Amino acid sequence: MATTDNEHSEHYQQHQGHPLLHENTTTPRFKTYPMRFLVLAVFSFFSLTNAMMWITFSPISTNTTYYYKVDESWVNMLSMVYMIVYIPGIFFASVIVEKFGVRFGLIVGGLLNCAGAWIRCVPNPTVVLLGQIVLSMAQTFVLSTPVKISGNWFPVQERAIATTLGAVSNQIGIMVGFYLSPFLAPAPSDIPRLLLVHAIIASVSTVTIILFIRSSSPPTPPSATALVSEPIPLLPSLKLVFQSFKAIVLMLGFGIVVGVMYGLSTLINQIVEPFGYSQQTSGMLGAVIMLVGIPGMLVAGFILQKTHAFRPIIWTCFFGVIASMIWFKLSIRPSNLINLVLSCALFGFFGTGLMPICMEAVVECTPQVSEDLSAGLIMMSAQVFGITLISTSDYLYAVFKDERGAHMVAWFLVGCSAFAWLVMFLFKPVYKRSSNSNDVINANIG
Repeated sequence: MATTDNEHSEHYQQHQGHPLLHENTTTPRFKTYPMRFLVLAVFSFFSLTNAMMWITFSPISTNTTYYYKVDESWVNMLSMVYMIVYIPGIFFASVIVEKFGVRFGLIVGGLLNCAGAWIRCVPNPTVVLLGQIVLSMAQTFVLSTPVKISGNWFPVQERAIATTLGAVSNQIGIMVGFYLSPFLAPAPSDIPRLLLVHAIIASVSTVTIILFIRSSSPPTPPSATALVSEPIPLLPSLKLVFQSFKAIVLMLGFGIVVGVMYGLSTLINQIVEPFGYSQQTSGMLGAVIMLVGIPGMLVAGFILQKTHAFRPIIWTCFFGVIASMIWFKLSIRPSNLINLVLSCALFGFFGTGLMPICMEAVVECTPQVSEDLSAGLIMMSAQVFGITLISTSDYLYAVFKDERGAHMVAWFLVGCSAFAWLVMFLFKPVYKRSSNSNDVINANIG
């Protein structure tokens, strides 16, 4: 169980002069501000817009190939570039956030998000790819930020659900993208209209970041573990993470599952189209994954907040992922939409539910390391496996073609899901961030 802030109070007895103590008392002064909900909401809108633009072209891959006169592999690259850029970019973003604060990082990310959206409006495939690269740079300030915001602004009892809500926004963005692209661009000539709408939404998001996020953290911390300490430099932090067997297991298992999700989201139109399903249907299937993933994240986050039972929740979610992928594979045939929808829904519920749980788990395993870096590394592993799985799936589809290629891709993703489930049997969580809170306090006020 997590250690509560009240249990830390006794460790302040010897630090009467510390500014976080009330005058003439030994009771630590922690405070929560209503502003925390606005900060989370503004960040969530930013995350939503960036995710929406990641998946822009996948549900309308056929229209995209006609409009830009490119092949399916180029369309897949528009998605995969997000993952490629994230790998080196997360280290740069982590340093920026640690040095200048969350607010500065979000402003930089918001400006990149806005710029990339407008660059894509130029009707040239090379320029569109450049715009996706800029959007990918913005993403480095998105994926690992929920744990940083929850740690800076929310008390311990709200932290898990705050991280969950921040992560949910990204999934909502992908869901919106799956719906919006086929709706606004039913024909190749409609793609410019779609990109203009995206650019306007991204611009609004950037303005809200600048106007409403006024500081990186509240004047008074919400909990003992939010006390500001000197950040550990990047290289020693990386060493600490990669010396943790539990963190490595999490990165491997979680990375593969999210890679499967990226692969399925990117190639879903190519998987189901040979069996007579339209681009609108593939977009709907992708949206179902993300839509049902939202309650999956909320349920998992709520259970975690109440029980702190990382291992049972993670095992259950991984089992749900492998079961749903097998169901999806067996459902790939003509006139079988109901089973495709239900299997995608089950995959979304369990696969997406893993995200906030694993992000919180890796932070628990590496408490000395900045939250955004440890969470960023686990998301980086997802990008590495996403690139690998999408590239391999793209190759399999190109070699075997049409229906046979679709089946080969599906079986490949099933096998990856099964391997990830087996890996997670090695995970035995510890609660270092909670149990070592006393050390965190003493390091800051001792």
